[in-house]
Amino acid sequence: MREDPGAAAVLQRLAAEEPMYGRLHLGWGSFRNLDIIAARQSTCAFIFDINRHQLRIWQVVADVIQDCLIAEELVKRLAASLPDQPRLRRFKDSVEEWLLSDFERPESWLSTNHRSRFEYIRDLFRAGNIGIASLDICDPELYQAQSERSGVSRLASALEQLGNAEKIFTDTLYLSNIPYMLCNNSGFFGKSEWCWVSVAHDGSECNESNAVIRIMWNNLQSVISPVTLTIQANQLASGFSEEDPHWLTTVSTFQVAKARKLTENKKETTKNLLPGPITA
Repeated sequence: MREDPGAAAVLQRLAAEEPMYGRLHLGWGSFRNLDIIAARQSTCAFIFDINRHQLRIWQVVADVIQDCLIAEELVKRLAASLPDQPRLRRFKDSVEEWLLSDFERPESWLSTNHRSRFEYIRDLFRAGNIGIASLDICDPELYQAQSERSGVSRLASALEQLGNAEKIFTDTLYLSNIPYMLCNNSGFFGKSEWCWVSVAHDGSECNESNAVIRIMWNNLQSVISPVTLTIQANQLASGFSEEDPHWLTTVSTFQVAKARKLTENKKETTKNLLPGPITA
């Protein structure tokens, strides 16, 4: 997804605060999640998707990165390992060229001027502190029931345990351009997204975009807090054509200062903080 406008300023803002132990990142979609984790120096993270192909890509990243000493090695191994079909949503002629272009982006987790970012992300994967899972945040059944077997409820339970045992709190939430997709009748890349949610929470037909968004936010209420920073690309950036759309990245700031009261220590940890797989 092309969401460069605004992303640099958002990442700079996220990186401006001093690192602290306990920050958890939750996110959907692309490598932008790794930019955010590196900027915030997150203690641990969950990255979700409902696209099986995207989940396969993340699993390849999780497997390959652990043995890589430098980012260039990762890129070469990913280029040889990532699945070819369906075609990756990339914006260069090859996977390798696409990833190498990120080396020049100052805020990237792959930036050649900030090698420690790649090392930080790699070490989180090595410790098992970046989890990859399938989770649909727009499942109306989760909205209606919040059953113990639902992915959101299991995630909320896991986060509560992490909070009690390790002083972990949801610091950042990345939604990519999911809100835009859900409000757009034509879908994304020509694919309708309305089939994800067929009924509203009261059983009526879900024929209004705000009903879908309401379901999404209700499902997220149990895993975020007033201190969570929400990063999303929910509007098109000006100056680009419909054939070449870009999304404007923004961050919503809540009561950030209160996050500091959740934990005072900055203890280091290499143990696996995350629970087992969480799937919808």
